[in-house]
Amino acid sequence: MSIELNKIIIRKFIEDIINKRNFDILDEVCKEDAVWHFGNMGEIHGIKEFKRLNTKAGGAVIFPDFQIIIDDMLAENNEVAVRYSVEATQKGEFMGVSATGKKVNWNAIVIFRMSDDKIKESWTCEDTLGLMNQIGVKQIPEKPNT
Repeated sequence: MSIELNKIIIRKFIEDIINKRNFDILDEVCKEDAVWHFGNMGEIHGIKEFKRLNTKAGGAVIFPDFQIIIDDMLAENNEVAVRYSVEATQKGEFMGVSATGKKVNWNAIVIFRMSDDKIKESWTCEDTLGLMNQIGVKQIPEKPNT
């Protein structure tokens, strides 16, 4: 497992799967039982659940033009850290807030753990408060809708 290969895999995950919505290649870069941790937003367990939550049944309805812009990427051993910006338009209900149609942007940092040249686990810390303020929320709801 090389550090450069890990960075290539993460870039493919962000650019081809997330930004281009090509979820059919998830199994090329992610372990079947991968886990994505999103702090107060919960967790996603496995490729099938990731697809469900990021297609028309989930996130694609809320932020259909969601795009990640990679600002920094650092790697060491079997981990890759990415600092990124997100640009999107809120077209669906998000955490109890009806669609606003507003263009929003926020920042995040994610750490990916690799295993056998695939994503095994990730931990994401996003500026949810900044996002919520942009769509008019002054107090964060207790639980997100899933």
